[in-house]
This record gives sequence, C-alpha cells and structure tokens, in this order.
Amino acid sequence: MLLAAGRMLCASILLGLAGSAIAVAAPVDRTTLTRSLQTIADDYLAKNAASEGMTAISASVSLGGGPAAPIDVVAGRVSRLPDAAPVTPATLFPIGSITKSLTSTVILQLVHEGVLSLDAPIGPWFPEYPAWGTVTLRRLLDMTSGIPSYDETDAFMRSVAKYGIDRHFTPEVLLSFTDPDLPGAPKPTTGFDYANVNYVIAQMLVERATGRSIDEQIRARLLTGGHGLDDTFYSSGPYPDSVLSREVSSYMTAVPSPIINALVGVDMRLQDPSWAQAAGAAVATPEDVTRWVRLLFQGDVLAEAERHELMKLVSMNTGKPIAEATATDKRGFGLGVAQTVAGDVRFWFYEGEPMGSRMFYGYFPEKDLVIVIAVNSAGSSDNLGKALIAMYEAVTGATVVLSPVAAK
Repeated sequence: MLLAAGRMLCASILLGLAGSAIAVAAPVDRTTLTRSLQTIADDYLAKNAASEGMTAISASVSLGGGPAAPIDVVAGRVSRLPDAAPVTPATLFPIGSITKSLTSTVILQLVHEGVLSLDAPIGPWFPEYPAWGTVTLRRLLDMTSGIPSYDETDAFMRSVAKYGIDRHFTPEVLLSFTDPDLPGAPKPTTGFDYANVNYVIAQMLVERATGRSIDEQIRARLLTGGHGLDDTFYSSGPYPDSVLSREVSSYMTAVPSPIINALVGVDMRLQDPSWAQAAGAAVATPEDVTRWVRLLFQGDVLAEAERHELMKLVSMNTGKPIAEATATDKRGFGLGVAQTVAGDVRFWFYEGEPMGSRMFYGYFPEKDLVIVIAVNSAGSSDNLGKALIAMYEAVTGATVVLSPVAAK
C-alpha cells in the first residue's frame, strides 16, 4: 500500500529554502560535520520515538566533489525488543517507492537497446486487459495512465487482513483488484495520480518483452557489474535470511484502512514484499541509496538521451507536461523521480513509505549534495523533512525554513 499517508512521495511536507540563491558556507571539516549530523540524528530519535513509534534512525550524507566516502550517522536499536542490537550503518532498511527508480532505469536501458518504446501502446503485450490497451509505457511511469491502484481497494485490504503479511501476491493477482472488467473495480483516475499499479504493469511488460523476471533484470543490470551497490537488494518475494538478518524491524503506527487495524504495532520485517513488487520491494542501507542517487542522476547506468527522458516532468497538480518545477507549480514527477522548487533552488527528492518504515532522499545538484534518512516506522506523524533540513543546514550553512504543502 506504500501507505496512503505516504503515497505522495514526501508524506505531507516538502522543503522550502529561505531566500533566493543559497551561498555555501566555508568548508567544514569532516569531524565537526559528523558530530553535527550525529547530534541531529540523536535529537530526532529522542524527540520523535514516542510519537512516530520508531526505534532507529540511519542517515548518510554524500558531499560529492571527490572520492571521500559518505558520512554515516545512526541512533537507536533495530527493534522494540529489550535486547535489540544497536542500529549500524550496515543495517538494511526498506526503501519503498525509491524502488521505482530502479525499475524505470531498467526500462530506460531496454528503450536504449530498442527492446521497448516509451510511447507505444501497451495493448499488444496485454491482450487480457483491453481497457488499458491505449496506455503507453511513459504514462505508466509518470503516473498519468488513469489506472487506479490495487492497494487502496477494500478487496486488497481484506486479503491482507485474512492471510497476513506473509501472503504472496503475483502481479496478476494484484491487477485483479483493479481490473475494470472484474466486479467491484475502482473507477479510472484523471491527471496525475500516484498509483503503484503502474509500476507493477511496467514490471510485467519488462518480463514479457525480455523473458526474464524483474528480479533478474534489476540484479544483473544494476546490483552487479561494478556499480558499488553491494548493500542494495531486490526481491519480488520473501528475502533470504542473509538479508533479513541485517534488516531493521519495522512498525506501522497507523494504517490506511480499518480493515487492517490488526497490523498496527506488528513487526513487518518478515513481510512478503510481493504486494509492492517493482513499485517498492527493495531494501538497502542509506549509504547505498546515496550511491544509487548519484548513479541515477550522474552515473553510467543511463545514456544521456534516456536520462533526459527520466527527468521529463508532468505537474503533480495537473498531470500536464512541464519543463521544470516553478514557484507557481512546485512539484513535478518524472519517470520514478520527482522535482520541487523553492526560491531559485530546484532539487530532486523522493520518500519511500512501505508498510512500517520510511526512507527519504534529497539531491541538490547545485551543491552536489545527497542526503538520505531512514527510520523504522510509518503511518502517523512524519518529521523526516525537518531532519533533512537540519542536515542541509549543517552541511551548507544555509538558512532553511519548512514550507507545508498539501499531501496531494
């Protein structure tokens, strides 16, 4: 469900940076900066553990400008158990919808190879879903397909409630909750509508076009081959013990439907992530996500033509194409990436919020700066934006203010 509260990427806030162009402060030595970032993490846990139901925070800050490793800070323990181990930079967190950028990158590589087309209708690949035949791959990836998501239907919620968090969903079963040819299907949407179903259909298209699973494609193309993502894992089903033993326990403090109230407070670490599939099933360390963000926007995983397609935006208000986020239309969505603007500063962001955890990245191109923060709870209040702001201030010396934005 990539919780209803989190389906708009950034929970209920974006960042507003005071003033116009921001000047970078004098360089800060890593020891001093690390101490400042650690204080921010410690303070966040102390102030928000009770209200957010969390036990752990992990953050990584990639400064760019050279080969220096990111700065990692952590606080708390991996679960609510009395003897829980301390969280470390090697602790894995679910990355939720940040997974979508892995999926879109695989697709854009296949576009570069001539296997897929962004603007061809998907109908020939999906004869069993005639209602969606004219939808293009681009419209799936930028959330303008009009196809409503499965994970907000009562039927899906009842299935989770009945079978529990270890229920395995195939993509076909997930689509059955939203197929307009079946009884009880939700109505089509208009404009921009953030729906995980788009990336499940895109996953199925990859698999039908290549004869290989999305798991194989993501692992072969992105998680191996020298990209340095040694602490990022993807599975459309249960993870092996070698991954689960490193993963933080996760907890929901509120749920999007009373049908699944029984899941509040349940440790979600052992959940089968098949309900999210290529829309949100990956896990990683925050440090590895800083590497992924740099690969995505700067690295060799995409040719420049395909990176240009990745960063083409539609307005998250209207669903219409926009050149960039502006002061009057502040949020744009690309192919699994999002941009916002404040003053003269544009930056890229995403928040993944699967069942029981949150991970938030901000990429500031003008500063060559990536900040990633993860916590092990989800569902009610969300103050990660404030923590990211504080870390931005610690790095740059900028004066930053919080600008509330409606959740949709």
